[in-house]
Amino acid sequence: MSLYFPKQNNDPASAATAVLFLDRDGVIIKDCNYLSDPESVELLPGVGDALVRAVKAGFKLVIISNQSGIGRGYFSEDDLLKVQLRLDELLAEFGVVVEVVAYCPHAPADNCNCRKPMTGLVDELSEVLSWSPKQSFMVGDKVSDVELGSNMGVESWFVLTGHNSEPDKNLISKLGAQIAIDLSAVVAEIVSKEG
Repeated sequence: MSLYFPKQNNDPASAATAVLFLDRDGVIIKDCNYLSDPESVELLPGVGDALVRAVKAGFKLVIISNQSGIGRGYFSEDDLLKVQLRLDELLAEFGVVVEVVAYCPHAPADNCNCRKPMTGLVDELSEVLSWSPKQSFMVGDKVSDVELGSNMGVESWFVLTGHNSEPDKNLISKLGAQIAIDLSAVVAEIVSKEG
């Protein structure tokens, strides 16, 4: 597992009770399948404003992403960092900074404990960032994302902005997750719920 702290003066030990855990591809940016070109990074509509609203409501932003393209040899961790730096630039235009990016670089065949829906990413992240399951949420566009949320004990949301725009609603419901059209809809709902 790898952790990346976008803030230059970030204090990862600072308390962050409310965290919005976000998958990257299909939630924040357009899913391009094994994205390795920073020029292809494209924010999904409404994401910048949604994240601004989440931060103003007191949420810390954490990206949790499976990046098996590294383990499969499709691109390097350096390529992944370049993509993340481009995403940082796009979010900075809205005044948004992600607290931490945690990613699993392994291929599925590696059977690691950091590939979603396993909790290895969150377990290691919890050593550097304090967060409260009761005040935190997971947002993703794959079943593995909402399974991770269930394993973490947080409320999870499945958004329809990824490749799977027709999910198995019964399975999503069994996992205790809710479905929303996009990240903006999720943030509107959780901010109103949290008051």
